Amino acid sequence: MKNTFDADDKIIPIHVPANVIRWLDREGYGRAELVLGSGIDKQDIDSPETLITLVQHYQLIQNILRITNNPHIGLAYAKQVRYTNMGSVGWALASSATLLESLQTCLKYLKLRSPLIQMKCMKTRVMCILPIPIIWMPQPFASFTMKLYLVACLFF
Repeated sequence: MKNTFDADDKIIPIHVPANVIRWLDREGYGRAELVLGSGIDKQDIDSPETLITLVQHYQLIQNILRITNNPHIGLAYAKQVRYTNMGSVGWALASSATLLESLQTCLKYLKLRSPLIQMKCMKTRVMCILPIPIIWMPQPFASFTMKLYLVACLFF
């Protein structure tokens, strides 16, 4: 898999944003409004083979943050995620013996779920540091995405 992508390359699986949108749909937010301006049809949410661009993914997250008016919606969503929502990666997380092992597993397979996010874990004797390269990521997008992944690791 190549390590450089453009914002208009369709490489992001719809799986994670689709789960968030379906959850918000059950919470009473309309799918049509959640996908507005993204170039994604509300029917695409239920097509697992759909790939989207970074621009589309960012628009979905902007919509989610604006419509819910909750800057911590990534945390709220992550708390209700089950390992089965994440397929084989979820099973690997659930099988981890420790939080550190879960985090390392999450980071190892992160590229399969989110090819544009690259994180590393730097361990010291007393902590694990996650330097997050967000130069290309606008703050709301980075914050939403990182909260979702890190809380998911905690709850597995």
